[in-house]
Amino acid sequence: MTDASTTPEHVITIDWETFYSQLYTLSKMTTQEYVLHPDFQAIGIGVRLNGEAHWFSGTYKEFRHWLKQFPWDNALAVAHNAIFDASILEWIFDIHPAKWFCTMMAARPLAVPWTKNGRMSLAIMADYLGLPAKGTAVVNALGKRREDFTPAELEEYAEYCLHDAWLCEQIYLWEIDQLPQMEIDLIDATIKKYVRPQFLLDQNVLTERLGVVRAAKEEALAQALLVDRSALMSNPQFAQSLIELGVDPPTKISPATGKETWAFAKNDPEFKELLDHHDARVQALVAARLKVKSTQEETRLERFIAISHTLIGRQKFGVPLLYYGAHTGRFSGLDKLNLQNLPRGGALRAALVAPPDHKVVAGDLSQIEARITAMLAGQGDLVEQFRRGEDVYSLFASKAYGYKVTKETHAFPERFVGKTCILGLGFGVGAAKLYTSLKVAGVECSELDAERYVTTYRTTFSNVPRLWRAADKLIHYMANGKSIRLGPIHTIKEAIVLPNGMRLNYPDLKQQDGQWTYLYRGKRTYLYGAKLIENIVQALARIIVSTAEVWLYRRGWLSSLQVHDELVYVVPGYLAEKFKLVLEKTLTRPVDWMEGLPVACEVAIGDNYAEAK
Repeated sequence: MTDASTTPEHVITIDWETFYSQLYTLSKMTTQEYVLHPDFQAIGIGVRLNGEAHWFSGTYKEFRHWLKQFPWDNALAVAHNAIFDASILEWIFDIHPAKWFCTMMAARPLAVPWTKNGRMSLAIMADYLGLPAKGTAVVNALGKRREDFTPAELEEYAEYCLHDAWLCEQIYLWEIDQLPQMEIDLIDATIKKYVRPQFLLDQNVLTERLGVVRAAKEEALAQALLVDRSALMSNPQFAQSLIELGVDPPTKISPATGKETWAFAKNDPEFKELLDHHDARVQALVAARLKVKSTQEETRLERFIAISHTLIGRQKFGVPLLYYGAHTGRFSGLDKLNLQNLPRGGALRAALVAPPDHKVVAGDLSQIEARITAMLAGQGDLVEQFRRGEDVYSLFASKAYGYKVTKETHAFPERFVGKTCILGLGFGVGAAKLYTSLKVAGVECSELDAERYVTTYRTTFSNVPRLWRAADKLIHYMANGKSIRLGPIHTIKEAIVLPNGMRLNYPDLKQQDGQWTYLYRGKRTYLYGAKLIENIVQALARIIVSTAEVWLYRRGWLSSLQVHDELVYVVPGYLAEKFKLVLEKTLTRPVDWMEGLPVACEVAIGDNYAEAK
């Protein structure tokens, strides 16, 4: 547990300079692999405290002694890309500041919408704020260990490092007054998920699954009578293979280029239909393509295994998350790992295990976005179904299919369709998109069926389409800088102000050819009423789960992982059942800015993340 209830008296800004080479570099390794690697060496550190700059370079023991002069126990430590600087300070030198702040992460809501490519490096942020440019001395340090620097070179490196620390300090001063305290605490908790990790990584689970994945690919090749992957990996070669078997290869219009291209993706319905082709050779060829071409799981397993080798006997698994990774404030993956998208029941979840005598406790808000949408729309009947704990998926499916559907009798496809509609159609999804998603999920339906489901939803919950039309007006108000309120949010010039004081920004909002667009991360993005509602709802759901996380954090409970609407904790085994009740009560606390919102959750306990989910 950790105590986040006090405010540190001091602010200490730090910047580490470390050895790197062409092969041993953060561009090719995760931070955890890099910092815990045998080749790691701290060359120097720049520190700013009370307006004074300090530089040091020395041996490990000299660093340890020098660093202890600073009041870390009562300090907010500030760094740009703090998971890097924090992991060095905490893992290598065993120094643990009271709190952490990352200027790179804090730039996400405050600057990223306006930057050209959405990146927030120190150099980009310095340029954005009109600060003196970041130096380039680090380029000359490639391949040099500390003992390789001449005194003059080390002095130049010190000036470069201290300038970086000053830039970081200036960025911090610009950011800190713009963020609510809850967001500041959330950044602190995000850094500590990484540098004070709680999960162990089960290498055996990962290795066994990797073997299964590779064996399945080899089997798929054998079934297709292929000796290597070349005919599967090349689109033209694969198309020719289909033609030779008498199949006209499916095509589609690429959304990126607007030109016709092969429809060979796993989510292309026509391509997946070939799995049921009357010719077994076609079935085998398509199955082999899908199996062999899909490398994501294999790559992720290999990366997790590489990290597990680094951790042996040294460290638990640091959870890297990017604060405010999405436009709506949701977290996203970081450091070449996407822990926001671990397949349910998969090996990656099973490999995240609790230490001995501990348990994993995971709590997930139930249908929170659909509930918020119903509240915003004033769809009272749907709100009441949620409040009474009724099976809203089965109720809607019963109406869509014309007969009674229950979880026990019609779980698939009827109730699954009901679930897909309740969770997705509130944001303007049309029949074509619904049809595609259902087909990809294995639901046998026609385009007419999809149209019927959409029509049923929009007539049954008619206030939801009215909400989209109200949101169309919100866009006009945002563009003109007028204020109008919708539930807990209100508009200002090119932004929606959320109930926690944060904003959904829509820079350079204007109409083009009759459609609203805004400039986000250097690209023009379309905006319309239903899409705006989706953004608002996702942002509001994020506030609810983050408020719960911070409430627990301030009382000593640091979450191990946060995944969209879910909080995951590792707790002592003897406290697991009690903490389960605490987590459930915390997640379902009344939402003061949306009175009457029925909030529910599911909480489970397990020895690993998969079991608790």
